[in-house]
Amino acid sequence: MRVQPFVALAQAKKVTPPKRSNDEIRGLILQYFYDRNSTATSAMGTKGAAVKISAARKELKERYGLSLQEVRSNLTYLISEGWCEELQVQKSVPLKAGTIIPQVTPFYRITARGIDKIEGPSEYTIKKFHDIKIEATGQKRQPNEREVPGGRGGIGRISRSSHVQRQALHGILSPLWQ
Repeated sequence: MRVQPFVALAQAKKVTPPKRSNDEIRGLILQYFYDRNSTATSAMGTKGAAVKISAARKELKERYGLSLQEVRSNLTYLISEGWCEELQVQKSVPLKAGTIIPQVTPFYRITARGIDKIEGPSEYTIKKFHDIKIEATGQKRQPNEREVPGGRGGIGRISRSSHVQRQALHGILSPLWQ
C-alpha cells in the first residue's frame, strides 16, 4: 500500500515535546502569568491579567506544548503555595421561564508573591514577620508576651506589636493629652 506524500509528511512532523520536570513546568506557568500581568490592558479577559483556565491551557499548549494534566496539576500547586490565585466571578443567568441560575467562572492570575519570585523583592514588599519580635533572654515574661520553646532547651519570648495594641494604647492616652 502506498502512503500519500502529504500524510507521510504530517506523520513525520509529529514531534513529542521533551519531558519536563514539575519545577520547569511551574516556572513556565508562572512566567506566563507574569507576562500576562505585565502586558494586561484590563483586569480580566482575553487581554487581562486574569484569565480563564481554558484560555491559559490553550496558550500554554501553543507556547510550550504543555498538556492539560501538566497545566492543571502544576497550577494547583502554584495556587496552594501562593504564587498564583483563583478569582471567582459570579453571574446570574436568567432563563425564559423566569428562573435565575447562578454561574461561577474561575479566573487565574499571578499574585504579588509570584511577581516577587520573578523580579525579586520590591521596596514595597512587606517583610514576613515584620511585626513580630523574637528574643531569647533569661528575663521574666511580660503580660503581652508568650513563651515558646527554643532550640537547645531554651525558652524564647514572642511579642506582637500589633495595630490593635497601638490603637488601644492611643485610646487610653489621648484623653490624658487633652
